[in-house]
Amino acid sequence: MQDPVLRNLWITQRYHELAVQLRDMGMAEDATWCAFAVWASKTAGKTIRGEELPERVKVLLDGPETEGALHRFNSGLEGKLLTRLDHLHLFGAVKSVSDQVSESIAAGNLMVFTELAPLFIVMVEGMSNGIRADREAMAVRLHAALDHLTSQGIDAAGVSAAFDGYLKALDDPAARPTLVLAANIHAVSHEQERLQPAIVTALDAPLSNALTNIVTREITRRVPTKWAHRAFDKLVNEVGRVLDQAWQTALTEILLCLETFDEKLELHRDLPPLADGLYPPMLADLKGSAAEGPFARWDRTLGKGAPTGAHDWAEIDDRMNYIVNLFRSRQRHPALFNPPFSPAQLASLAADQLPAGHL
Repeated sequence: MQDPVLRNLWITQRYHELAVQLRDMGMAEDATWCAFAVWASKTAGKTIRGEELPERVKVLLDGPETEGALHRFNSGLEGKLLTRLDHLHLFGAVKSVSDQVSESIAAGNLMVFTELAPLFIVMVEGMSNGIRADREAMAVRLHAALDHLTSQGIDAAGVSAAFDGYLKALDDPAARPTLVLAANIHAVSHEQERLQPAIVTALDAPLSNALTNIVTREITRRVPTKWAHRAFDKLVNEVGRVLDQAWQTALTEILLCLETFDEKLELHRDLPPLADGLYPPMLADLKGSAAEGPFARWDRTLGKGAPTGAHDWAEIDDRMNYIVNLFRSRQRHPALFNPPFSPAQLASLAADQLPAGHL
């Protein structure tokens, strides 16, 4: 598929189908990585579609601080301007960088699906009949898919550990909760390590550079003196600071938010407990289990579940502390299996049309 918006919606739906199939074929109430990926992909879709980020920045720029910075810029360089710097120029910079962020998030969404979804499909197909021969054939196909990742120069050690854990979980219902948690952590570790460049690109987007390019291309005549250059740089930087502040605020509100079927989680704040506590009883004590090591690798809370709010989502250690606690907390939360789209929306997708309503 070439349309990044429709492709993202189909990726989200396919994750849901895989999550439900895995649940029904032996994982039961223990949600696999796919069930979490549904809501991460659905949330990413808002940025891919450009629905909220640029508009939110525009709203944040509508205030006296922006007006003051624009006035000082235009007054300070009066007589040296081809045209006055105004909100439309700022919005142009926002649109340019927002488009880059959208492309980066879409590319990451596709990359992770390309690498992990085929392995889950092998599991689903291999679990359709529980006899030993089918399970052995599934293991052979999994190894072939992992070899394919390795042949592309991708470190598949974490993915291999994840699917080894999922297979063990099918044979050991008593230990299944901790085996699935361990497998989920291995899978999400691979995902986040692979997404690191896309996440950094999104969060550290060079908005000030985009503004400078617009100013030098569209606003100013040649600035002949050293004094004028110093004044120019100072005034552009002042407008740039206002722009960057609005951008970072909007990013925190939109990109650092995970919306599931029944929750809207702010990732820079501590993970809230559910009605019956932060962790389900079967995952309350990980000591001696398969999940103890993988969880401890990333957890900074010493098993207490707080603090989890990520101060810098671009730092993988910071966000993985939140993510592993999220996975441990919500692994048995039934709402993860709710469908991401309505039947009417799926019908629109089947017709290659963008569905109406909340996506």
